[in-house]
Amino acid sequence: MSNAFRELLKKVGSGVHTGKALTREEATTATRLMLTQEATPAQIGAFMIAHRIKRPTSEELAGMLDAYDQLGPRLHPWDINHGQDTSRSVSSSPSLGVTALGTPYDGRSRTAPVTPLTALVLATAGVPVVMHGGDCMPTKYG
Repeated sequence: MSNAFRELLKKVGSGVHTGKALTREEATTATRLMLTQEATPAQIGAFMIAHRIKRPTSEELAGMLDAYDQLGPRLHPWDINHGQDTSRSVSSSPSLGVTALGTPYDGRSRTAPVTPLTALVLATAGVPVVMHGGDCMPTKYG
């Protein structure tokens, strides 16, 4: 059991009205402790539920991305022109990263499904796109 994670959990999980937002550094630490499994599965579950109820702030999300950036694998841009002449390419950049799009997994269903249209527009512009999601049932009901 991680005592450092316990303190972060107390801050987030003290209730809807009394729960406090984490700083960017605290969010980075919390995410790192979860990803390295220094926090127990019970602590991680409690944190995820409390954080969902509290609603994450932009600072917390940025801190979580910082942890993923520190611990995650490095993705290298894909050369869409395969080293060929780029003067006729739609893209002005010889190498672009892959854009990953997916359906929202947060249970919200009141937003327009713009992901397929966005993927088509990006693919038409020559940007590699990867989509993920379910085809049987919306995530809210799955």
